Amino acid sequence: MRAKEIARHAGKQACDQDQVAFLDDSVVLVKVRLQRNARGSMTLFRAYHFEFTSDGSCRYQGDIEMSGKRVLGLTLEAHRVPPGF
Repeated sequence: MRAKEIARHAGKQACDQDQVAFLDDSVVLVKVRLQRNARGSMTLFRAYHFEFTSDGSCRYQGDIEMSGKRVLGLTLEAHRVPPGF
């Protein structure tokens, strides 16, 4: 449960930085697998999806990848930038 909260916080923070709205205040777990970390220990790899909007009319997708409780990467789908940005 802690990893999901970390992912949610990372998604919300990325949306705030890009000045887009983080929708539904949630992330969805889409993949879990075992993998080795940098020290060779087994850890859980998790992938989450979330949705955001830049203009209120279209939903876009964001992705978060985590190893254990560490965020490895976060991407936001290409989206429309509202006029006056």
